[in-house]
Formats: sequence, structure tokens, C-alpha cells
Amino acid sequence: MQLRETPYIVIVTIAFAEIIKIIAENLVEVTRGVMGLWGIPPIPPITIPYLGKVIFGRAGGAPDFYLALAIFLGSLSMIYKLVKSKLGMIFVAIREDPDAAESVGLDVTRYKILGFCISAFFVGISGAFYAHYITVITPDGCLSFANLMLAFTATVLGGMSTLFGPVIGIILITFSLEYLRVLGEEAIRFIVYGLLIILVPTFMPEGLLRSIFDALAEVKRLIYTPK
Repeated sequence: MQLRETPYIVIVTIAFAEIIKIIAENLVEVTRGVMGLWGIPPIPPITIPYLGKVIFGRAGGAPDFYLALAIFLGSLSMIYKLVKSKLGMIFVAIREDPDAAESVGLDVTRYKILGFCISAFFVGISGAFYAHYITVITPDGCLSFANLMLAFTATVLGGMSTLFGPVIGIILITFSLEYLRVLGEEAIRFIVYGLLIILVPTFMPEGLLRSIFDALAEVKRLIYTPK
């Protein structure tokens, strides 16, 4: 049995993350349970020509910010090249119509597993940086329901069929939720997540970014089309 509809994939992903979280909380001998893993050393200092010795983990966090930015841009460029490659076209074909892709001889299950492994690779890089940045990780901090909903909402808001859509989505949500902090209720965030996940696919199936581009293209067509 294969999951092909996005809502079911989201539900299964959330359920699987909750299972892993419960296992991590109870596997005290390995993960130290809810106390988490502490004492993780910060990123070791490096020497850069013309800049000298760069020390990470200090107050202000400028070196950590630029390292995170470099990881982000490097990952984004690698994903961009992947999307434009033959493998990327196979992923798009499977996303659009798994039955048609399978009918031409593609092993859909194999490529889906490969896609999950590639995504896990980039998540692992980010997770490694995050662990050395805060020097302590807990099951609730890494596998919380709020973090999962944030990721799903950003993807739905920006557009699931675009490369830069989720990036725009996470920026919009991050800044928007900072303004919602004045309300003092975390439950309001989940209400916002739920409304966005329901309303955006209903009225903008391609996501906010694609809808904006389509609207701008339509305006341009109306302006430059001779009457």
C-alpha cells in the first residue's frame, strides 16, 4: 500500500515522528530520556585567511549565523541542481502521476525511498549544526508537534511544487508568529497553522508563491495584450 495523497502523508509523518519521540523519551540508556543529550561541544574554531580565527558559540552568534547561512545556501544549490537533473525529472513525474511513471518502467517505491533518504541527508546536516549550536538536544525540542506543524505549514503556504516556495513560506510564518507572541497563548499558533493548512490548499492549491506569480503574469498579460 502506497500513500499518494498529501494529507495522508502528513498524518503518517506526524504519527511516525510521535512514535520516534516516545521511543527516544523511554530509551533512557541511549538518549537520557526527557533530559536529553547535553554536553555537546560547540563547533571547533577555524582559521580563515584574512579574517583570522573564527570562534563559534559566542554571544552575538555572528559566526554561527554565517555558517548556518552557508549551509542553507549550499543545500539549496544542491537541491536546485538535483531538481534540474534526470533524477529530479523522475521525482516530478512520480509526483504528478505515479501510475504513469510506473507504466514506463520506473520503480516508484524505490525512487520514493531514495527521495526520503535525500531529504533526510539535508535534515541531518541541519540537525548536526543545531546540536552543536545549542549544545543540548531533547526529544521534545527536536520532535515537537509545533516544529512539525511549522514545517508543513511553511510548505503548504509557499507551495509544495516549488523550490523557493517553502523558503518564502517559512520566512512569512516566522515573522508573523513573532507578532502573535503578544497574545501570550501558544494555542493560537496551532489555530493559525490549522487555518493556513485548510485555507491555502482550498483557495490557492499551488501555494501562495505560485498564486502570486500567476496573478502577476495575468496582470502583465492584461496590460500588454493589444485590444
